[in-house]
Parts: sequence; structure tokens; C-alpha cells
Amino acid sequence: IENTKPIIDSKILLESGFNLSTNLMIDTGSQLSILLKTTNESLLNPRLSEELGVGMSGSIKGIKTISQIIYLAGINFNNQPTGIILSAWHNYGSIGMGLLKEYTIILNYAGAYACLKKL
Repeated sequence: IENTKPIIDSKILLESGFNLSTNLMIDTGSQLSILLKTTNESLLNPRLSEELGVGMSGSIKGIKTISQIIYLAGINFNNQPTGIILSAWHNYGSIGMGLLKEYTIILNYAGAYACLKKL
């Protein structure tokens, strides 16, 4: 937990070969596995842009790709669907229920930690 946000440090290898170290916020309201927000336009191909989902502010447009490896503090995920959107200010992402549905999520704000326990 960082500044009252459930954040997990991660390392991600995209199918394009691009390596990322980023914070992923736990988003239990998202059905996506991983959504990355980036200021790096080279990660995006505008011709491949499509609707990734619908959020509270409307349609979310970006590209779909695969994260070959996602490493979260001792847990590895392989070949997970990943959305990437362009953000003017942020380089972070979120982990949604596409991955978290197989885990019990423990958010301890008083102790400032988050845990995932396999079901």
C-alpha cells in the first residue's frame, strides 16, 4: 500500500521484447488482466488501436498485446492479455480481475501491505 493505493511492484516482458518495471494498482473493478498506461508512444501502434473496455469515463481505447512474463513479488504469470493506452502523464498500470479472480486479495491499509493468496 503506497499513499493509500494498493500498489504492487512488477516486472513485465511484452511480446514485442520490451521490458517494463512498473507499479500495478490492484483494480477489482476491471475485467482486464493487465492495463498499462504509458507516455512512451513507441509501445503503441495507432493503426491497431481498438476498444479495450468501458470505464467510468467511457470507452477505453488502446492496443491489445500479450505479456509473456509478469513477475509480482514471487508470483509469475505467463502469456497474459494486456492492454496498453497512451497517457500524457503516467507510466503505471493496473492488475484486474482477469488475473486476480484466482486469488484471495488481502489489503491491509493499517499495516500498509497487500497480499495475494492462491484459491
